[in-house]
Amino acid sequence: MAVNEAFLDALTSTLPRGWRSMSNDDVYGQQAQAEATDQPKVNVLLTGMAGVGKSTMINGVIGHEVAPVGVGRPVTMTVDEYTEPGVPIRFFDSRGIELGENVDGTSARISKIIREQYLRDDDEFVDVALYCVNEGSWRLLDFEEKIITDLAATMPVFLVLTQCYSDATDTQSVAFIKDIGARNLPIVGGRPMRVLAQGRRFGPAWVPPSGLGELVEAIYQELPNAKKRSFARGQAVRIELKITEARKVVAWATGVAALIGAVPLPILDSGPLSTLQIAMLARIQVAMGLNIDKESMARAVLPVLATMNAGRSLSKALLTFIPVAGTAINGTIAATMTGALGEAYIQACALALRQVNDPNRRLSAAEAQSLVVAELRARLTRFLKS
Repeated sequence: MAVNEAFLDALTSTLPRGWRSMSNDDVYGQQAQAEATDQPKVNVLLTGMAGVGKSTMINGVIGHEVAPVGVGRPVTMTVDEYTEPGVPIRFFDSRGIELGENVDGTSARISKIIREQYLRDDDEFVDVALYCVNEGSWRLLDFEEKIITDLAATMPVFLVLTQCYSDATDTQSVAFIKDIGARNLPIVGGRPMRVLAQGRRFGPAWVPPSGLGELVEAIYQELPNAKKRSFARGQAVRIELKITEARKVVAWATGVAALIGAVPLPILDSGPLSTLQIAMLARIQVAMGLNIDKESMARAVLPVLATMNAGRSLSKALLTFIPVAGTAINGTIAATMTGALGEAYIQACALALRQVNDPNRRLSAAEAQSLVVAELRARLTRFLKS
């Protein structure tokens, strides 16, 4: 018995310390807080000529205005820092380079400022740089090529063509991209990425945003694994990336649940398993970047789980939070239950996020929370009936 208890303690070592004496609400809140706090920042440097739309790109990635034109926390005369509470992405926007100024060594100075003075922790170096060029200029100057090359010596560099109002098959665009490709620049993917971060109307014609999703996915792939979840959580362009990271949380939880369920001892309550599942839900909310007060979310979501468990039998659903006295929870059952619960919560959060980010909807936090709870309840009900 003592060995089994020790085994359970080892399995649940990733849960909040003192979880046995904590309420479910506290488990959820503390786990969410720990998950959010432990995630490292992703640091993105943007540079390029003046007026190429760097601030617009920052706002596009975050999903709302973070970087008004000409406004930011001054880091130096050449770099502004933009951060948003609860968003683990930090943008460093270099002052736009003006034609005629002395640009020799610009990239080296920016890199040195950020690395040595303003990112003092070892894990807070600049992760990627975006060198931005207005596609409508149809030119990449020699000194810009030098800046890109200098930056690429210390970090991955994306060459981003901004304000791309024309189609990708446009003759000038094709020729411009071909010219850039011929230079063999040390950029990620070997070719520039075309982006229109904000749509624009030309008379009766509307040109919608484009390319930002592809850029976000490319940045995600370039980041070290330790920072992928942070970036997926903070960006508002690709919900699919959030789902990918949230499913990693579910995979972790189902693995632990299977081991907990297989422990050969009579567990008179399902404390370890239910606590694991509550912690999983908290981590999923953070991974999905759903900015709803954690305590409020716990109070809204956890009663759904209690209601589901109170109204079903083990023989019918093969799932239960309170197993039959004197028997151990079957490992397969525990894993199946945990996986279904996690996927239902992911999809409920994704549904809410799509409507929060929809400019035609823009749900409030309270509305998003209600939607999550309703969708979770519906999905769990369908699962139990299947």
